[in-house]
Amino acid sequence: MKKLFKFLVIVFMFVILLGTIEVNAAKITIVKDDNPDRVSVLSILDKEIYLEINNENNSCYIYENSICLGQCDLIIIDMNGHLTNFTSEQNSLGYVIIRLYDETEGNIIDLSDSMENYLNIDQSVILEN
Repeated sequence: MKKLFKFLVIVFMFVILLGTIEVNAAKITIVKDDNPDRVSVLSILDKEIYLEINNENNSCYIYENSICLGQCDLIIIDMNGHLTNFTSEQNSLGYVIIRLYDETEGNIIDLSDSMENYLNIDQSVILEN
């Protein structure tokens, strides 16, 4: 019985590892909750931050109010645990790791370097084509 179980686990893992992910997102919108603690807010800075993917050179750019701030490394983890990487060709502002909970929505789970100045961990994201 144990041998059968081990065999089934190995087959199951092999099938999972054969799957691939293809991310066709052209833009990743960062959803900003202006009042996450539900307190009275006296002023809100109105800024739109998003990531844009260039599929031709497999790179990712960060924008604030339509102004390119620079390149960043992006790792997307889909619902099955498959990774998709977008790496910067030039000086990177850091990396962003996004975990998807369905095909188009997810959360930021990790940041580094300068990216922490623009984004927050647990922010919601939406993949757009």
